[in-house]
Amino acid sequence: MSQEVALKDTMTMDCREKILSKLSSVSAIPTASVDLVRLVQEPDAPNSKLAQAIEYDPSLTSNLLRLANSAYFGYARAVSTVRDAIFLLGRNEIFQLVVASLVGKMTQQSVRGYGLTPTELWDHLMGVAVVSRRLGQALHPKIPSYTFTAGLLHDIGKIVLGTFGEVDFLPILDRAEQDQVDLVTAEQQILGIDHAEVGARLLETWNLPAYLAEVVRWHHEPKNDPGQAVVAGLVHVADALCIEAGIGTTASAHLQGLAGEVLKKACLETDVAQEVVDQARAELEGLHDIFQF
Repeated sequence: MSQEVALKDTMTMDCREKILSKLSSVSAIPTASVDLVRLVQEPDAPNSKLAQAIEYDPSLTSNLLRLANSAYFGYARAVSTVRDAIFLLGRNEIFQLVVASLVGKMTQQSVRGYGLTPTELWDHLMGVAVVSRRLGQALHPKIPSYTFTAGLLHDIGKIVLGTFGEVDFLPILDRAEQDQVDLVTAEQQILGIDHAEVGARLLETWNLPAYLAEVVRWHHEPKNDPGQAVVAGLVHVADALCIEAGIGTTASAHLQGLAGEVLKKACLETDVAQEVVDQARAELEGLHDIFQF
């Protein structure tokens, strides 16, 4: 190995370790929300305790009540209390809402390194979540209940890299464009780590379920995650569809045609995918009115 290559490898490893060291600062920010996510997952936790924890967060409380009273669920009577909303929606919907609230707050600042505005990142994360779930419903009779949540979390590593890690994205984009490789490969070559691994590491520090971290880790390479292949595959396809459809992001030149390639590998009909994307756009319009941070 030449001195130049050895020095380059050392610099890449140093960059990787520096990025991983930032996880502790990210973990310290949403402590109350993370604690609430854990509480929702405790099957024996009484609704009264969960309601009390939610009520400490005014924005989460208002989001919950808007969701319960929205046309999305269409309940006949008005839902005026957090306890009633928890009872009517159920733990799975509450879990999704709490995670969405946590992620939504983290997207309220621009992801500087990736050049993403808060609106773009939030729209893309929510879009992938909705498309993942709708794809699953169209293709699999029984998809895991956490498919939506996994889609919502898939790119959370970009927040760590672009904002807290202050990574300069331009060299990564240049490498991807020049070598005609995907962004994950370019990240690995320049940083020694990619946003998928960073996101999974973050979820592990939050003690979220391992299956969510695994999907986030392998959403670009679902074949490497046999335990979560179905959900990782759904998120992978949904991500490509949202990029191609411009939901929260615009495909750069080397990503044009990505959705077609992914659909072909997944043996998914184009018209089915287009119908799912159209349905997702309509659903996202309603969700925009519900979530406020």
